[in-house]
Amino acid sequence: MRYLKQQAERGDVEMMTCLGLEYSDRKDFQEAMRWWQKAADLGSPSAQLMLGAAFDYGNGVQQNKAEAVRWYRMAAEQGTLRLKAL
Repeated sequence: MRYLKQQAERGDVEMMTCLGLEYSDRKDFQEAMRWWQKAADLGSPSAQLMLGAAFDYGNGVQQNKAEAVRWYRMAAEQGTLRLKAL
């Protein structure tokens, strides 16, 4: 965890996403959202996908399907997933 945080704080976008996953696994959804938001703002499709899922299921934030779709679409536009059902 210390290594992930060091790399994330240095600006490694993928490590930001991984750090968010670690916090999510520890049920610290607020901290997970903070790291995913940073990575997503820097263009990480993985972090955008994680934010979409958080809003979709209400993990760490109030459930918001419209916001979930917005993040899923951003990720999909980069080829991360297909949005047939949305």
